[in-house]
Amino acid sequence: MKQNRNFLPICLTFALIVGAGVALEILFNRYMYLPLFLLAQLLLLLGLSSIVLAVFGLLPTTCKREEVQSEDSDAPDVPTEQEPTAFSAVGRFFSALGRAVAAFFGAIADFVCRHSALIALLALVLLFAAAQFRCLTLLRRFTDAAQVGYGTALALLIGSFVCIIFDKWCRWAYVAIPADAEGRGRLNRATLHNLRLTLKLGRFCSLCAAAVIVLRMTGLWEGQRWLCYGLLVVWGYCSIFYLISLVSRTIRRELHDAPRISIPLPLVKRDADDDMQILSHLENNTGITFRSLWSLHYIKKVLPYTVLLTVLFFWLATGLVQIEPYEEGARYRFGKLEQEDILGPGLHLTLPWPLDKVEVYDTGHIRELTVGYESDRQSDNLWTEEHGNYEYRLLLGEGNELVAINMRLEYIIDDLWQYITVAADPVSRLSAEAYELITAETISADLDTMLSVDRTAFSEEFCATLNAILYQNPIGLSVQQVVIESIHPPVEVAKTYQNVVSAEIDAEAIVWTAQAQAAVTVASAEAAYNTLVQNAQADYYTRVAKARAEVTEFMAAVAADSSYRDAYRYYKYLNALQTSLKGSRLYILGEDIDAGSLYLGGGYVVVTPGTGMAD
Repeated sequence: MKQNRNFLPICLTFALIVGAGVALEILFNRYMYLPLFLLAQLLLLLGLSSIVLAVFGLLPTTCKREEVQSEDSDAPDVPTEQEPTAFSAVGRFFSALGRAVAAFFGAIADFVCRHSALIALLALVLLFAAAQFRCLTLLRRFTDAAQVGYGTALALLIGSFVCIIFDKWCRWAYVAIPADAEGRGRLNRATLHNLRLTLKLGRFCSLCAAAVIVLRMTGLWEGQRWLCYGLLVVWGYCSIFYLISLVSRTIRRELHDAPRISIPLPLVKRDADDDMQILSHLENNTGITFRSLWSLHYIKKVLPYTVLLTVLFFWLATGLVQIEPYEEGARYRFGKLEQEDILGPGLHLTLPWPLDKVEVYDTGHIRELTVGYESDRQSDNLWTEEHGNYEYRLLLGEGNELVAINMRLEYIIDDLWQYITVAADPVSRLSAEAYELITAETISADLDTMLSVDRTAFSEEFCATLNAILYQNPIGLSVQQVVIESIHPPVEVAKTYQNVVSAEIDAEAIVWTAQAQAAVTVASAEAAYNTLVQNAQADYYTRVAKARAEVTEFMAAVAADSSYRDAYRYYKYLNALQTSLKGSRLYILGEDIDAGSLYLGGGYVVVTPGTGMAD
């Protein structure tokens, strides 16, 4: 019953530790806060190691397999009348196959049981190697950019409080198991010890991480990097004692029935599980009783030398300097710097501090310097909005115009010796040269010229001129690129300038519209003019032709009158008479008129009998 009573806290604590590790991994992937990852790795390493040790500790060292055979197993299978021969063969086949499968899995189970300690050790080594590989891989991509807030700190505080509760529960279960227990009780006692060790480390690291986050959010201290260093020390400390514990338990053959992970914790109070204290840990793993008078005398004698050698070792280690490929170092020997004391990339051995002091400078990465205002908002591209806290203005032309300009200089340290020795603040010197040069370049220009300048050509020319100045007066810096981010009128007149530009654009648009309308009107007038001229010409030619026809007719009449005067005139007389009398009634009065002999105008005369009238 006592063993079953310990089953619940063990299982729930396992679930808590693994769940907390996974939750910390999720938070790290969201916020990229490195201490969360280190804490998750610590919990998962110790928690999963405790699970592996507990699972393999439950396996027996040997597996007893009983083979059940029938009394007539050696007799050959003879088909009977009640059992057909074909079914008997199939049954024997499946029976043999079942025995082969059972023998195969039985052999595997027997191998696992006999070598459970070795398999558990290999699993722990692989787990430890995977955790170390993950840490080393991530540390290469370390960044200070993290956006954690009070929510993360609150989650860590709640996790720490839960660790305290489960630690008390596991301690109660640990005390309930006798110290001289054997078998399953000894395994449960070791498992509870491992779980308590994990909970204590998780509680301590969670509290530290939460405190650093709160200090960072309140602006009191930016301690993320120092927290990472501290967790890395804890990680290395636990990793060393983790390996020592595995080796010690393997040599003593205790990895199967008493798989305790012994990591001494200096600040842990003494309780029933005193293996976490440093003295108890040394007593249990070295066999020396440090509470005896001889042990205390020995410690008093050896401790000063140990401390002295340790301090000496760390003091000498301060003379070992690692410089990365993108860095250079300046070695100050007794406070003095010589040109040959510039150190390149690599591992350098110098005199210990404070005899030698090495300052490392980043000379490979490009740095930025802003000339003008510091761009910090999207509205920096708007002329009518304030840009940053200060806006640099240049006087143009004859002093009647102003322009605001913003440039970004990208530079590197190309000569560390000059960078350190020539000027007290080379970056400020570079900034001053840039301001002086931009003023000289724009003093003779006007606002329209500056706004319409070719920025690419201007940037290249500005970069070349600035590097020429730095070559004549070296300060150890070299400009790689100049980027013009913005050129615009001052904010006070930007709106007016925009209105003027808009009015000019509107006036130009109106002019072009009027010109287009004038062109359309002129084209329409020209078309109407051409039409009228053509119509007039057609009428002219028609009238001329008609007049010529009339002249021709008149001349023909004159000629006829000259040649046949009487006949022509009589003909004209008859035509005139016919024309005038056409459509009229003609009355001829008289007696004895011969109607058959009358002919007038090409028609016959009709005479009404008895009246003497002719129609």
